[in-house]
Amino acid sequence: TRIKSLPEWAADPSLALPTYSAAVLALPEVKAICYTGGQALGAAGLYMEAVGREPGEIINFGYDLSPEVTLNFEQGWVQLTSDQQPFLQGYIPILSIALTVKYELAPLNVDTSKGFVDETTFAAVAELVELGVR
Repeated sequence: TRIKSLPEWAADPSLALPTYSAAVLALPEVKAICYTGGQALGAAGLYMEAVGREPGEIINFGYDLSPEVTLNFEQGWVQLTSDQQPFLQGYIPILSIALTVKYELAPLNVDTSKGFVDETTFAAVAELVELGVR
């Protein structure tokens, strides 16, 4: 089943609770859910508790890190996410523009993704997530 995210869910992921609950209840054999953004992934525990699931019973994975995602890792609700390093995603384009304007250098092309964070590695980046660097 594919759930089409609504824009307002980004600001308030609890608005997606009825949709995620209905999907999981309609498909009780579901083994994994991929969330398309950090807001929804950060609410994975809320969604799972609402349908009576235990941490780790359904694999919850997705994209982005946030304090909410880190908390869900801690509580066992989230198992995997990508680490896109949002600080670099914002900083590198500004640096690239400045270097292009000042020195006429070619635009920078930097892969900001460190890779993945899982249940065994989230604690190592948790402090940086709180600071907004990761």
